[in-house]
Order: sequence, then C-alpha cells, then structure tokens
Amino acid sequence: MTLSQKITKKWLLPFAFCLSMTFAFFPQSEASATGGIPGHAGYAYPTNIVTEDGRWDGTLYTNSTHRNVEVGYGAVQLYSKSTKRFVRMGDLRDISFRLCNASTKSCTSWKSYPEWTNMKANQKYYLDVRDRYSSYYATAGGEIYVTR
Repeated sequence: MTLSQKITKKWLLPFAFCLSMTFAFFPQSEASATGGIPGHAGYAYPTNIVTEDGRWDGTLYTNSTHRNVEVGYGAVQLYSKSTKRFVRMGDLRDISFRLCNASTKSCTSWKSYPEWTNMKANQKYYLDVRDRYSSYYATAGGEIYVTR
C-alpha cells in the first residue's frame, strides 16, 4: 500500500462521518425541500402563467401551519393564438384561477381574485389559470404565496 493510499484510508471514514453529521444537524428545510422560498409570513413559489398551453401554471405545498394561498402576478399580456404575436395588455378581468389537489384531483371553483383560505394541510396543489378569450392566450409572471 502506498503512502497516499494509507492517508486516504486513514481520513476517509472520519470525513464521511463528519459530512453525514452536517446533514443530521442542519437538515434541509421544508421550504427548500418543496421548492418554496421562505419568507416572513410563509412561502413563495415563483410562477410563470401561460393560459391554454395544457400545463399547470404553478405548484405549491401546504403544511399544518401554512394553509392560506394567494397569487400575486404582474401585468397580463394577451397574444393571438394564430400568430403568437402580442395583441394588447390585459387586466384582472381577463383571467381566472383555481387550485387542484395533486392527489385527489379535485379543484376549487374558478375565481377572479386568487385567494383561498384553510386549504388541506400537507398537500400538493397545482395552480390552473384560464383566460376569457377564444382567440387569445394570456401570460403573466408572478408568485404563489402560502401563508398562515
């Protein structure tokens, strides 16, 4: 056995032990485990809303203390479905929201103001957004807030 192999063998076990203890004493937080960014009052999940693309517009997680959900979003932009070109700026009346439970597949009713209280604890939800036009689709950036 060479000198470098002896040194490696001597220090490998203590290094592995110290590394495992680091994760034991500093576990991954719930927010980072679920993708949420911890904030003063809860968790924020960044989202990019695009209606009529067949995809969920966001994912969020509730827990035993954080069960209220609100969506904050920026300017709504409307695009032509046929040309994919920008048509005009939209407003709050142009889109509506609902939450769908990932495990039960049940959804809330559509609402124009995206706020829900007392959602089931320890659940994964999907955000679904629709617009009110047949010839346009809407986009907006935003965040999903899960609070107490």
